[in-house]
Amino acid sequence: MYRFRSIQSLLGQYKELENQEIYFANVESLNDPLEGKREYFWSGDNIVWTNLYKQYINCLVHVLLISKINPDKELEDKDILIFTRKEDHSELFQTHINEIYTRILNNEYINRHLQFLSQKTEETHQNELYIFLKILHYIALEEIINVQTKFGLHPQSNSKNISFLKQVLAIHLDEIVKTYILDPSLYYKYIGEFKDELNTAELEMHHHIRNINFINTEFTERYINVLKKLIYPECFVACFMDNCTNSSIWGYYGDSHKGVCLKFRTYTIDDGNHTIDLEKISGYSGSSTSYDYFPHTFEKMNYSSQIQKIDFFRNLGVLPLPISLKNWYTDSNGKTSELANYLQEDVIKTWREEYWSKFFTPYLNKTSDWKNEREYRLLIYSALNTFDNPKNRKLKYKFEDLEAIIFGMNTPKEDQIKIIDIIKNKCKENNRQSFDFYKANSSNGNVEIKKLNININ
Repeated sequence: MYRFRSIQSLLGQYKELENQEIYFANVESLNDPLEGKREYFWSGDNIVWTNLYKQYINCLVHVLLISKINPDKELEDKDILIFTRKEDHSELFQTHINEIYTRILNNEYINRHLQFLSQKTEETHQNELYIFLKILHYIALEEIINVQTKFGLHPQSNSKNISFLKQVLAIHLDEIVKTYILDPSLYYKYIGEFKDELNTAELEMHHHIRNINFINTEFTERYINVLKKLIYPECFVACFMDNCTNSSIWGYYGDSHKGVCLKFRTYTIDDGNHTIDLEKISGYSGSSTSYDYFPHTFEKMNYSSQIQKIDFFRNLGVLPLPISLKNWYTDSNGKTSELANYLQEDVIKTWREEYWSKFFTPYLNKTSDWKNEREYRLLIYSALNTFDNPKNRKLKYKFEDLEAIIFGMNTPKEDQIKIIDIIKNKCKENNRQSFDFYKANSSNGNVEIKKLNININ
């Protein structure tokens, strides 16, 4: 397998060659907007919809408290605490949040919206969910401020504009909802237009104050995106090719032919796939961490425009099952949603197999525009979020598995010398007697790889 790298990555700040490291990137840094993309939809009964609303309210309360306690802190996605459990709350805070729940869930608009969403036969998609949560947002803001004022945490005067805005928006959405029965296509058209109008109005109102902007304008969109972390852990990728003779690949990934290409030895396993051993954490003992090498499989890329669809309420796989059951599938009276049936012992194994079989799919898909790359990928993930820090996504390979290095047509001579010197030192340290170097050349418009006679001893 071949991996194209820039000189900056190999020799500069990251020293990947000297450290024998393969860096795994997040999908946001990749080149196709479809990579890692899933299309989520929401469809369920009143229990799960009510719990979704409760989770939203809970996260909004936390963000408001953070901004109140530490007004100089710039709010971030990590401040939206979707993994917080009721057990983590103090008794006083739970009293506080329960009163907020009661006030909001007894609101006539919220009741109608929850009834509509739970009885709706068609899937609810992200733009539509955004509108309903945005109405909830302004109703919730008013009630949160009212309750916080009661507890001495918020000045009453701040709620006046919110009260007016939420009334106007709620009435508007009510009118749109009425069109669903008469003409669903018109309903979806109005939902899209409403979202655009709302975004424009909010940007004009709040763009000049960062945390106000986060709370009033950005929170709903950010919440929906953070909410998706309840489905699958984040996945990180390292990209490889099965060839190194494509000039456009050298131009794009090889830093306009100034970079290099690393050739790795792979190992064939029983199913015909290829692997490479990389070093990862193998265990913990007290304050120390132990490491070992584990095989990682090269996964072949697919090239299509299909986007994976995920049913949110039926794929809450990141949460421990008892937490999912308690926080998402059970109402305040102890009644369990029918959507929790997959948690039963006789079906949970089948559900798990299907759930994990879908995990890697979006990370192995690009549009057909990229099919000439013939790309393969290594994928890593951690349910414990140990790869959130980029430093932890640098996995060491064995020097014996670095088979050769190919210099680009325009790789500077001084960089070639530095690379050769590093390899000579590594060969000496590892008792290795040979190492192959190649140079890419142009031949009749094609890339020709020529072996260099370099003595490493």
